[in-house]
Amino acid sequence: MTRRVWVGLGVIVAAVLALAWIAWPSPPKAITLYSGTEHYTITVTVDNPRVGMTALEIAIADREDPGLPESESVTVELVMPLMGHAMPPQREIISGRTKFDQVMLSMAGPWEIVVTVTPPSGDPDERATMPLWVSGG
Repeated sequence: MTRRVWVGLGVIVAAVLALAWIAWPSPPKAITLYSGTEHYTITVTVDNPRVGMTALEIAIADREDPGLPESESVTVELVMPLMGHAMPPQREIISGRTKFDQVMLSMAGPWEIVVTVTPPSGDPDERATMPLWVSGG
């Protein structure tokens, strides 16, 4: 074989290896979503935005007094409006931050995370909706 053939084969092998490196699946990374209501800022971190069990960490802060969070009742619902799916709502009383460990994402596609905050003062509930794209398992 001539030198040109060897150089050509080397270039082809290098290109194939580079494409394989780029296309190789990587482990999912946590994503953080931000939203808010009139009185609260809401941060949701999704540990694994893929089909299956995952964990959601919810942080609620009062816009007027972020240093002193009160205990609020927080309900988290995952809804897939295009397919009519919804996971059972999870409710917890939190003071600032909490983690829901067993959250099921049953199929790939666009989801909505609906966070409803019920203030302890008896004021009306405040709701924030955040979009989430769930990829296949």
